[in-house]
Amino acid sequence: MDDPVLAEHGVLLLRQLEKMRAAQELTDVLLLAEGVPFHCHKVVLSAFSPYFEAMFTCGLKETRGGEVPLRDTPAQSLKLLLDYMYRAELPLSNNNIQGVASAAFLLHVDGAFRLCQGHMEASMDPSNCVGLYHWARDLGAISLANCALRFLCQHFAQLSSYA
Repeated sequence: MDDPVLAEHGVLLLRQLEKMRAAQELTDVLLLAEGVPFHCHKVVLSAFSPYFEAMFTCGLKETRGGEVPLRDTPAQSLKLLLDYMYRAELPLSNNNIQGVASAAFLLHVDGAFRLCQGHMEASMDPSNCVGLYHWARDLGAISLANCALRFLCQHFAQLSSYA
């Protein structure tokens, strides 16, 4: 976005949508994670996630009531993903990275997952690469698993000294 007018326009839209979400104005779906309600706009969720787009455009009966339970998504991880969508903020730490990455991967919030993957790759070291490999492989995040496996192979001598 090199055009400053366009950038300002996008920021204004994002701020307004966040204000509306906070005030529960014109929200048309309620996400439930661990019993915690999150009022949202279907259009915002759909813009960031093909998972939500498919859910809301395919006429699933689960979405007609306006409530969508997300059984495998921790509330704190969902909160952070919604902050990413509505505020362009995703504060990642060692305490929240796996939960946020799992939720982003499962809900197909690809931009957030790429940020998580970048954070994980940047903080990969011999003490965590094996665990990260198994976690990413089990999740189905093949690119991240392959990165951890390459790291493991490149640092094998160093890793074998931990045994």
